[in-house]
Amino acid sequence: DLLFAIGKSGRGYLLNASDLPGNSDPGGGESASAPVCGTSGGGAFSGMAMSGNTVFVPCADGIVALSIDSARSFHVLWRSRSGSSAPIIAGGLVWTLSLFGGTRLYGLDPATGAVASTLRLTSTTVHFASPSAGDGRLFVGVGALLVAFEPQ
Repeated sequence: DLLFAIGKSGRGYLLNASDLPGNSDPGGGESASAPVCGTSGGGAFSGMAMSGNTVFVPCADGIVALSIDSARSFHVLWRSRSGSSAPIIAGGLVWTLSLFGGTRLYGLDPATGAVASTLRLTSTTVHFASPSAGDGRLFVGVGALLVAFEPQ
């Protein structure tokens, strides 16, 4: 029954679905909140990925892994400066691109945030590009092309 939300402010909110306010009682509903993204204007601008109790947050200044500890707390596991687009989990890695356009697809170790794989793209991605996966392949839109990778 837990929800995690974050937005342009970079502040994360842990919400309990059964305690959310209604139309007759607006506001509040949070179990915990804390700054997640960096202070250099780095909010979150796209979707998150989740595995178990770990949430991978796409901050403008990099990916942040959070552990949801309980219904009332969360903490930062690691921060990575590689990538900042909506992450996906495929082939045992957290995959991300640069939010504002780039030429690399990064595969991050979900336990540490270290770059485990870097795939070079044929050209620059567009603003807010996001990787996808299916049938053992990774896909990235670059301009008018769709690039496919078979990660090793």
